[in-house]
Amino acid sequence: MSTPAERLEQLKLRFLERTRGDLDIIRTERDPERLRAVVHRLSGAAGTFGYTSLSVAAGEVDDQLMTKRTPPMT
Repeated sequence: MSTPAERLEQLKLRFLERTRGDLDIIRTERDPERLRAVVHRLSGAAGTFGYTSLSVAAGEVDDQLMTKRTPPMT
């Protein structure tokens, strides 16, 4: 059985592997809803694992995508 620190390290490695795939999606995705879902997930997960700069950057992109999706108020 693994220790909590070992388990956390395993989860962190899985996050990094998934992030590589997410970055490929971000580079190529044309559907704004799918792009926003990936960026939103990346923002939250990055913060969980202590990657603050990545979390903030992804959060800013998420906010921009959300603003573009929201119809203007009249």
